[in-house]
This record gives sequence, C-alpha cells and structure tokens, in this order.
Amino acid sequence: MSTRTDSRLQDLPREIRDVKYEHLFAGSAFVTVRTELPGILLACRQLHAEATKPFYCLTAFQLCGVRQTKRFARMQADHSALLTRLEYITVAPEHTEKNVEARDRVRDSALSAVARELIVAGMTLQAGVLKVVLWGVDDLT
Repeated sequence: MSTRTDSRLQDLPREIRDVKYEHLFAGSAFVTVRTELPGILLACRQLHAEATKPFYCLTAFQLCGVRQTKRFARMQADHSALLTRLEYITVAPEHTEKNVEARDRVRDSALSAVARELIVAGMTLQAGVLKVVLWGVDDLT
C-alpha cells in the first residue's frame, strides 16, 4: 500500500503552504454549532499538524448559549492556548438599543457568566481573547 498522496498542496514548499493556511483562516469565523473541523485539518496527519496552529490562532470562534460554551470548554489545552478571538453572541434586550450604560451592563454580565463557565470547565484563556457580541447592536465579523 502506497503512502504517497496526489495532493498538490503537499508538493508545495512548507513556507508556501504556511502562507496558504494564513489566507485560508485569516478573518474567518467558525461557529461552534458545527462540531466538525475544516476539511484541511482532516485531510491527513501532515496537513493537520501544519494547519492546526493557524486555524486556532486566526479564526474567530463564536459561541451561543451555555450548552455550546460547555462543549467548547472541553477543547484540548494546547489548542485553547492558541486562541486569539472567542466571541460569545447574545441577544441585546430591546431597552438597551440606545442606552449605552444598559448595553455595557448586559455585556459585562454575559462576559462574567461565560468566563465563569469556561473556568469551571477547566479552560483558561489569555486576557482579551473573550468578547461578548450583542446581536442587533454589534457587528458580527
């Protein structure tokens, strides 16, 4: 049985593949409702090893709800250490639409609750990684 693949990506020099991974994941959002990883991480062990770091470093992960947060918190510690953007998306109550102070209170409350869930589950994040996005108020990127 041959171990050779017909992948043109693997025929490229490593430096070029790294640039391709950066272009693939830069600015992307990964909604964690999906449990499967992007196909490139599943293609073969070599591509998984090469593309894992850019995937976790360059992707904005988006969470909605406690259940999703708990499932996400079970991520491997070496992967969670690579995260640079984790967004918790929640709906802004109607009365906060034009009231900045009320929005800030909702955002702070949600941030504390999500951080607590992640800590209880054993996940630690670098400062500034977790952000609360208010649906209908903030831009989703």
